[in-house]
This record gives sequence, C-alpha cells and structure tokens, in this order.
Amino acid sequence: MKMCFARHFLFISLITVCSFAVPLNTARADDTYTLQRIYHAGDKDRYHVNIVVEGTYQPEGLLAKPMKVRQEIDAVVEEDTKEVRPDGTIILESRIISGVTKSDQGTVKLDTIGKPVVTGWGADGKIIQPTGDPAAAAQIVQLDTLPGVDLKLPHPMKIGDQAPFELACGFTNDQKITGNIQMVALVDKVGDYKGKAVELKLTGNGVVAAHVGDVYKPDPNHPNQMIPSMVKNEDQSFKLETTTYVDPVTGKTISVTGKLTSPKFTNISDVTITYTRQLLTK
Repeated sequence: MKMCFARHFLFISLITVCSFAVPLNTARADDTYTLQRIYHAGDKDRYHVNIVVEGTYQPEGLLAKPMKVRQEIDAVVEEDTKEVRPDGTIILESRIISGVTKSDQGTVKLDTIGKPVVTGWGADGKIIQPTGDPAAAAQIVQLDTLPGVDLKLPHPMKIGDQAPFELACGFTNDQKITGNIQMVALVDKVGDYKGKAVELKLTGNGVVAAHVGDVYKPDPNHPNQMIPSMVKNEDQSFKLETTTYVDPVTGKTISVTGKLTSPKFTNISDVTITYTRQLLTK
C-alpha cells in the first residue's frame, strides 16, 4: 500500500508545474491589478502546507476487494530569497523545517527536513530546475508549487472581472488546464496577516498523461524487491477549484485552499486531493 501513495504525490507534482512562474503585483491608480510578486534579497517566509489524498485502491486479483486509501502530508516550508538579479532572475533556497506523513500505517517524520533546495525563476519567467538532495527537491516541488500559488492573471483585472485562461501542464505540450479565473473582492484581513488582500477564484479542467508505476512486480534481478511496470501516455482528467488571497502591494500569496478531483489515476479511483498553503506571520 505504501507504494501506491507515492503515485498520488507524483500526480500532484504533474499538475503543479502548470501554475508557477507567476509573478503577482501592485494595484494601479485605476484599481486594476496585475498582481506581480516583488522579491527582495534577504527575505525569508515560512508556509504551513497540508495536502490530503483520498481515493479507492483496487488490488490485482479476482477476489481482491477495493479499499479506501488516505494519505496526508503536513509540513512547514521556509523560503529564503538569495538573489534578485537585474535581468529578473530570482534565486530561492527552500527547506522543510518540520513535517510528517500520515496514513493508516501511522505517522512518519519526513526524512528530508533541513535539507536545502535551490530553485527560483529565470529571466524568462520559467522555473529554474531545483538542485540539492533529490528527495528534498521532489518534496519541495510538491509542497511549494500547488495550483493557485503565485497565480498569473491572463491580463490586468479589476474587482469583479473574470476571464478564461489556459495553462500548460505536465511534461508535454498537449497537457493543459483550461478554465475561468475571477477577481472576487478586496478584503481587509486574511487570518493573522496584517494588510489587505485580493481574493481570486480559479476553476478549471485539465488532462495529464500518467508516467508513473501502475503495477509493482518482482525485480528479476533482485527477487526480494518490487519494481513498477510503467504506464505511459494514459490520459487522466481532473477538475480543479482554488481560492487564493494575494497581497496587492507585494504580490505575495497569503493563503491558498484547493480541491482537485479525478475519476481515476492509474489504479486509484475517485481521487480527491485537498490542500492548503498558509503564509505564517510569526
């Protein structure tokens, strides 16, 4: 069972690459927002991230019965802005400060705590390939690049405006999310955060191709170990809903709540992924 959970979080990483590299920004004089993120070298921010994956797992075998599965990851991530270059390149160093995974097998402390991962945005706005411990880098990507984080507006918008959008998704050009983004309101407070926030709602549908292990079989070279039989180019559709709050001055994402649903991902059906990412103020 533990191996199938790994695929859930790979699913998250497949879809999350579609909503980053998005600077967010200040309000203009006409109350139109572009929401561009403003970085300053030396800034440090911490985020509490919680992701819950639920679904129904169908083991192989004629007599095998489906079973409900659930896994949760709960962590605090620190993001340190190392460089802001004249060409617009942003160099960040992130690390997991604390975190656990929870499942029906118990609670396990993350073994990637404290390991730094360097990433950021290039001058072209694209994500810089993370460097550092591979396991830590994979978890940082999962925790720090959820849909709705650093959300890019399709064009400057006012409160009440909505617009269609399309985002590249996954690892091939034919994978994408399409939907609607709406600027709902300017609110005076979000939790303990001191300052106003713009509320944004994102609803959409997407398709990714699964490039993950489907069935685990004995390794012919190591009979005591299991290896995945790969599924490639199997389209997996999903629906996405997020609510994001952004500081209109700094463009910093204050909080995100999201829900992703899919009828099937490999051998997990009725998949629901819910998540929150909250900027810590203390």
